[in-house]
Amino acid sequence: MSSTNPTDPTFRSYSAVQAQTYAVERRSYPNELYDIVLKYHTSTGGKLNQLLDVGCGPGNATRDLSIAFDRAVGADPSAEMIAAARSRGGKTRSGDDIKFEISLAEECSKINEIGAETVDLLTVAMAAHWFNMDAFWTEAAKVLKPGGSVALWTLASLYCHPCTPNAAEVQRILFHLEREKDHRVQQRIHHRLESLNTMLSTNPTDPTFRSYNAVQAQTYAVERRSYPNELYDTVLKYHTNTGGKLNQLLDVGCGPGNATRDLSIAFDHAVGADPSAEMIAAARSRGGKTRSGDDIKFEISLAEECSKINEIGAETVDLLTVAMAAHWFNMDAFWTEAAKVLKPGGSVALWTLASLYCHPCTPNAAEVQRILFHLEREVLAPFELPSNRLSQDMYDKLVLPWDVMPPITAFSSSDFVRHEWDRDGILSNGNIFFGQSDETSLNELERGLATSSMVTRWRNANPDLVGTDKDCVRETMKKLKEALNGQETFIQGSGTVLLLFKKQSS
Repeated sequence: MSSTNPTDPTFRSYSAVQAQTYAVERRSYPNELYDIVLKYHTSTGGKLNQLLDVGCGPGNATRDLSIAFDRAVGADPSAEMIAAARSRGGKTRSGDDIKFEISLAEECSKINEIGAETVDLLTVAMAAHWFNMDAFWTEAAKVLKPGGSVALWTLASLYCHPCTPNAAEVQRILFHLEREKDHRVQQRIHHRLESLNTMLSTNPTDPTFRSYNAVQAQTYAVERRSYPNELYDTVLKYHTNTGGKLNQLLDVGCGPGNATRDLSIAFDHAVGADPSAEMIAAARSRGGKTRSGDDIKFEISLAEECSKINEIGAETVDLLTVAMAAHWFNMDAFWTEAAKVLKPGGSVALWTLASLYCHPCTPNAAEVQRILFHLEREVLAPFELPSNRLSQDMYDKLVLPWDVMPPITAFSSSDFVRHEWDRDGILSNGNIFFGQSDETSLNELERGLATSSMVTRWRNANPDLVGTDKDCVRETMKKLKEALNGQETFIQGSGTVLLLFKKQSS
């Protein structure tokens, strides 16, 4: 900041098109802000003769304030910004044209229209952070009349209103875009803003699995591993220990029904629901029985509309489960439905798995892990949606019933239980991954990764590379085999998080 050069490397290099776009798309500031500035200025004896707005860009704030002054000058070091300002023009209250001049704020006393002690109000709108402030204050003291004022303002960050649908997730997306320091963030902007638009719509936020064809749905059913028995045991223990019954299971976002089938053997009746017709067709083709011998019912339905399922009505469900799908939901609507369909004393269980990790005992483990991270965090990064990030962050920011506006009071935070295992690949028990059974072959891993939504989107964007040596998954498998010194199997796992909720009995 001690340099005599301005500290803004971006706006000064704007092209004419960029400057005009900036002028059009940057919103004006609130009238209330201008009122506060002018009230301070006039109530402390300031006059309304000469306005000087430095770092003015295309002159939006200059124009807004000029109607209160006899004369006005806007100054900016960018020739293209000043060209945009001049093309848009503007008048003062006396009918004078606003003068727009190319000048650093730190040299504003050199502007033709400005001299020593000629300025009544000196304004800086969202630009002072780019200035050499030592030099700026010297110039401000030089050009201001005795009794003149300086007004500096800026806006900080983007926030959504608390009443925004799925507000916590919308805010997380905005923060991630702003605060992400990785160089790949620019690649992700389009995808994040596109998915933010989806998040705010009434449509479900899963653009990938819902569009699966019959072959993709069947492949998903076969290649997606089942979840650990230890996870199911934890769910059922929480449910029954807190008074839950084992009559009706409802598994929403069920896909081809793998988790529905695993849990149904503990229940008299079971329903799996998914918005994808092909996923439900795959689920029905594979079937399944409950402990009473009943067929599992598989129905096409959004999780956010599960009370409309024929087999489900108000307060009919004992256990509502969501396996690796809640991050695609409109959680505000989901919690409303959950409160509606659950019996008093019923439970909700949501879980997801996050990232791929190799076991510390893996040969060349550091290089193997680097290859896995390279696929997830670099190759597939442009195809990551906010819902993927929500899952990879182990539901840290998932909207819970008490986050909804207004809160869903059927659920109490005092009954809430969160379990997590192996976060960031650090083994929770110091020995093995949660639910680990045996080694995974590279062929199994390749087929499993093919069912990932980010891989699906990568392949949709790169159809000519699918099935070739340049396919993102195939390249990764080749690198893994080399890192494993030709070994075809290794122990791998994921971070696991399980969230458990109880509907109040009264």
